[in-house]
Amino acid sequence: MLEATSVYGVASTKKLYDALGWDFFKTYIAKMKEWRIVQHNILTEDSKATSAQTPIELLKGLYDARVLPKGTENLAVDILVWNDKVALISTEAPVFGTLIQNQAIASVLKIMFNLSWKQLS
Repeated sequence: MLEATSVYGVASTKKLYDALGWDFFKTYIAKMKEWRIVQHNILTEDSKATSAQTPIELLKGLYDARVLPKGTENLAVDILVWNDKVALISTEAPVFGTLIQNQAIASVLKIMFNLSWKQLS
């Protein structure tokens, strides 16, 4: 993702933080800040209240988040979209991720992200 200028995610960052550990995210957030990558996340309610606070504080204007309605706390897959890539990450054990590099798929998921983003404003 460090090749991106913007990353769009639908995520339970709390589950991802729990699964991958704070050390990974500390490095990831520092690199995003250094490379000035903007991240837009649609988060579960519990993520916004907990794990999202760190990137909000550290990335300042490079991070924006909106919150999914109640009942989405059990979101078990994170979706990240940037450039022509889509990452799908299962946050339940065993943690598993896959990367799809396809402009058409990335474009459709970005449209879906933007439609959701507008509904959550």
